[in-house]
Amino acid sequence: MVGGRETGLRPDVLIGVALGVAVVLVYAPVIGFDFINFDDRDYVTENPHVTAGLSWAGLRWALTGVHASNWFPLTWLSHMLDWQLFGPNAGGHHVTSVLLHAGSSVLLFLGLRLMTGAVWPSAFVAALFALHPLRVESVAWVAERKDVLSVFFFTLGLWCYGRCVTRPSFGRQLALVLTLVLGLMSKGMVVTLPFVCLLLDWWPLGRVALPWAPAGSVPGRLPREPPRRLVLEKLPLFVLAALGSAVTIAVQRTHGAGVVLDHPLAVRVATALASYVRYIATTIWPTRLAVFYPLHGAPSLGELLVVGLILGGISVLAVWNARGRPYLIVGWLWYLATLAPTIDLVRYGGRDFADRYTYLPSIGLLVMVAWGVPELLRRSPARHVACGLAAAAVLASASILTRAQLEHWRNSAALFEHALAVTERNHLAHYNLGVDLAERGRRDDAIAHYAEAVRIKPDYALAQGNLGTLLAERGQLDEAIGHFQAALEVRPSFAEAHNNLAMTLERVGRTREATAHYAEAVRLRPDRPDGHFNLAAALSGEGRHAEAIAELREAIRLQPGFDEARFALAATLAEQGRAAEATEAYRDLLRVRPESPAARERLAWSLATADDPAVRDPALAVSLAEEACRMTGRQDPDLLRTLAVAYAAAGRREDGEDAAEEALVLARALGRAELAAELAARLGNATPNHPDP
Repeated sequence: MVGGRETGLRPDVLIGVALGVAVVLVYAPVIGFDFINFDDRDYVTENPHVTAGLSWAGLRWALTGVHASNWFPLTWLSHMLDWQLFGPNAGGHHVTSVLLHAGSSVLLFLGLRLMTGAVWPSAFVAALFALHPLRVESVAWVAERKDVLSVFFFTLGLWCYGRCVTRPSFGRQLALVLTLVLGLMSKGMVVTLPFVCLLLDWWPLGRVALPWAPAGSVPGRLPREPPRRLVLEKLPLFVLAALGSAVTIAVQRTHGAGVVLDHPLAVRVATALASYVRYIATTIWPTRLAVFYPLHGAPSLGELLVVGLILGGISVLAVWNARGRPYLIVGWLWYLATLAPTIDLVRYGGRDFADRYTYLPSIGLLVMVAWGVPELLRRSPARHVACGLAAAAVLASASILTRAQLEHWRNSAALFEHALAVTERNHLAHYNLGVDLAERGRRDDAIAHYAEAVRIKPDYALAQGNLGTLLAERGQLDEAIGHFQAALEVRPSFAEAHNNLAMTLERVGRTREATAHYAEAVRLRPDRPDGHFNLAAALSGEGRHAEAIAELREAIRLQPGFDEARFALAATLAEQGRAAEATEAYRDLLRVRPESPAARERLAWSLATADDPAVRDPALAVSLAEEACRMTGRQDPDLLRTLAVAYAAAGRREDGEDAAEEALVLARALGRAELAAELAARLGNATPNHPDP
């Protein structure tokens, strides 16, 4: 934090390398971390566009697709590239985020160093930015790739802007514009870059031609310009930022956006102001950090008074020193402006606070400290030593706290157990911990956490739905139905809840209601092949076979490798006397699954038992059945029975009886009494020309 300037390349290079190495060392454990069950699946592990890797189809989807009401194609492409390189190995994905964060830290140092001429204050800002515990959420959470990627381009933009104004050229201006475009394609937060560039014109660049404007800090003064000209100079950047904002707003409106204006404007303004102070406090004292903080609600009148005094006091101090200590107003306005897009005037997702929201805004606060503290100590003869020791102590403490906070992100269980330990009434932490426990087979513990999530937030549809699913597994069907219905009352478009409710209603004999819910699940999610399959089964149960066949065909169209749907389609066609279509369906199944003994067996049965001479082909049936039996080592009595039927249809009575005898012995050995009885009857009654189906 010691003031002063140094020239030459070597110190900058050494500091930049040290920053990068420090970030890598502090964040090294992430290489062994897992994905977490909160957003990582939606963004990466269960996103078919991402897991397909880089492709032209993936590029088209990234440019045109929308997720969680946001458009960030470059972020998607970075996830695709990671999957291409590392597949499901989470460590590789984490390492990419760490390297981007390290790059941002180095670029921040280089940009500040270029524009201020001050080595050590710039290094302190970049180092504390890099190592502060509030960065952990953005860096260690794979789903927050959009944070580290967008901030990389933001800091690159700062460096580019410094180069543009110190040594202008068309190429450098073009590079700045391109950087902003890439940042906007990573996350909309980068819209504040043009405003920050204007702040930097005030200080440290000293480009504003006003009588009370401060002098520049750059070695070799830059020409001063009227404010209007400085704004016009950045018009392309502001236009791009406006377009980015318009795209974000349009996408959010089109896709519902999850915007909740559930409180009066005055309450939302009060909550937003309180959040500004809370972020300052957390930056100074970063303890009890969590992945999710439940809504705090509006501050009381007394709390609001304190908030007003703090914000007002800092603002007055910054304005009062706008010329003499310009870094105060630049840092303060940086903080206020870059935090504004995330503040609670419009509420998203039931949260009013998140560690990751400080990623960019914290830089402004750090600038105020890095240049302000040496100024306070300017008359002390030990100023350099005091600032150096203080900076070392702060950075060491930050590194220790960051490493401790990082440990909570090693997996989902650790993350949400910690969140429950440091927050109260955290419905989301209970829910996600329940998901993790259920996947690890700890169903009873998962039920307890789902139940607690529902108790805290009865309108939490996901928790209601998952609780219903586990209760249904335990046979508590009436309770399960109640939770599914509660989920649908809150979220009628919850397709999975409709599907699971339908399955449970079937189990209690309420088949008509079940069919209606299956149909609604399909209407809501027509892209889900399993939904069409479930609806087909329900329709068949009601005797609506033509509709069932149509649903099965759609399931197969959506998922050509859906074997169960192909078997069901062929069987339903056969039951309806449509032997030719059933046989063709079995042929299609065998083409898709040439390694399947069951597919051979079903086609063999159809060819051997068909009444239609155009379909019947006993010779092929024998060949298929023999191959199926060879593939299973003649250890499947059902396949041996089909072989017996095929032999009989082909006129090979003795071979048929031998195969039936073999199947009978095996069926009895396996305890298959019903099949054994059928085979015994067949041995007594079957005729070569008309085998029983």
